[in-house]
Amino acid sequence: MATKTSAKSVWEVLSKIDVSGYMEKKNGLDYVSWTHAWSAVKQAFPTASFMKHTFVDNQHNVLPFMRDYKGNTFVKVSVKIESIQIEEIYPVMDNRMQAINAEKTSKFNKDKVGRIPDATEINNAFQRALTKCLAYHGLGINVYAGEDLPMGDMIEKTIDKDEEAVQAFEIALKDVKDRDQLNEVWSLNSTRYNSMGVQAQDKVQQLFKSTRTKLKIAN
Repeated sequence: MATKTSAKSVWEVLSKIDVSGYMEKKNGLDYVSWTHAWSAVKQAFPTASFMKHTFVDNQHNVLPFMRDYKGNTFVKVSVKIESIQIEEIYPVMDNRMQAINAEKTSKFNKDKVGRIPDATEINNAFQRALTKCLAYHGLGINVYAGEDLPMGDMIEKTIDKDEEAVQAFEIALKDVKDRDQLNEVWSLNSTRYNSMGVQAQDKVQQLFKSTRTKLKIAN
């Protein structure tokens, strides 16, 4: 049973968790994926919970977002840890971390091209709002550096460099016949591996593991 804690103790526990091992990089920014962030919180506080809020529009439709008169779309997430609840209203943004604006002629829309955010972009905003709430509670607060950019599930629709690197490993391992060739693949690509994000490194490790199993090579 979790013990009752104060705002200070929740902050002290979460702010001391080292998230550097979960750091990934996207578009030149360091960030921690919401999956790793939430896992760390649940390990420290098993009863922690979060909620994705809904809104009701003028036609009484229940929606997972709200839109202001400027054409900006927002989502709302709240995180409760022990007795402490923090809420975040977060703008729906694109992969450049620019707010997506629905108004074509709004003076608030710098691109002057309006569009409605799709379901994936709204879902990404929920995950970013979640990790920002966790940062307010203390987790990964040192990751933020001046802008609300780094933490969140920053997914791109196109294959990023890490995925391309994983595919390169997969191709190289396809024709490996023995231990020497396996070691050679690693030797030639270790620098690339070290520059990859945590999730991509996990995929590469699984590729090597499956290759060793196929060739009956002991670890």
